[in-house]
Parts: sequence; structure tokens; C-alpha cells
Amino acid sequence: MSNRAYLAKLCWRLLKNPNSLAGKILKGCYFKYSNFLDVKKMANASYAWNSLIWGKGLLEVGPRWRVGDRNSISIYMDKWISRPSTFLILSPPNLDNNTTIEQLISLSGGWKTRFVKQNLCVEDANFILYIPIGSGSRKIISVALQ
Repeated sequence: MSNRAYLAKLCWRLLKNPNSLAGKILKGCYFKYSNFLDVKKMANASYAWNSLIWGKGLLEVGPRWRVGDRNSISIYMDKWISRPSTFLILSPPNLDNNTTIEQLISLSGGWKTRFVKQNLCVEDANFILYIPIGSGSRKIISVALQ
């Protein structure tokens, strides 16, 4: 396995589907008491596992999460802003816990700047307002996870 992008994609699948058969087997063998993002390369691990760890490095350096459905991302529960290490909103929840990104976007397709600034702390608002919003029917939001 030498294609790092492919390995990063496999790592992403492990992160998104930790209860898959592969996820359960790898967790049992290599990171029983931690999570996949915290695992380091091991000298006694298989070549395939160490290749995955190499691919995971690409995720840690600068992946982007591209989203087509703004209603699928909870602003409080999901990791979606470019805050290093947590990627989470730190503001106390002034809005309903089920609030999604879609509710922060105006009918014209831009951020509801005033609403965002009124309901979230300055730092969170700045992270959010910096995120470009896709246009058209796809409604893509692309967030740098770095």
C-alpha cells in the first residue's frame, strides 16, 4: 500500500465507521484503550497497520470536510470549525442543541452574520464567518480540519 490518499480515505472510513468489522478488528489489535487519532506507529505492528498510520498523517495535516447537506451538521455536537485540536464550538449553548449549520445561513446563501455574532462567542463567530459557503443546488460547505 503506497498511495497515501487512498490510505487516508481508509482511515477516514475507520473514523466514520468505528463499528465496522475492520474497525473492530483493528481496535482490538492496535488501539484497544485509546482512539484511532491518538495511535502512533508501532515497531511490532503489521506493514498494513503502519501504512494506515502513515495515511492517517495526511488527515492530521490538513483534510477538508466537504458537506452536501447543511442539515446534517449539528453546530454544537459535530466537529466542523477550524479550531485546532477540538474543531468544536466552545460557546455556551444559546441555541437548541439540534441547531444545524443550515439555520445559520440566510435565504440569500450567506452567513446570518448578526445572528451568528449574537448567539456565539466572538472566537466561534470568527471561525464560522471565515468558512466559505458553496452556492447552487449542492450547498457545499468545506471546512479545513487543521
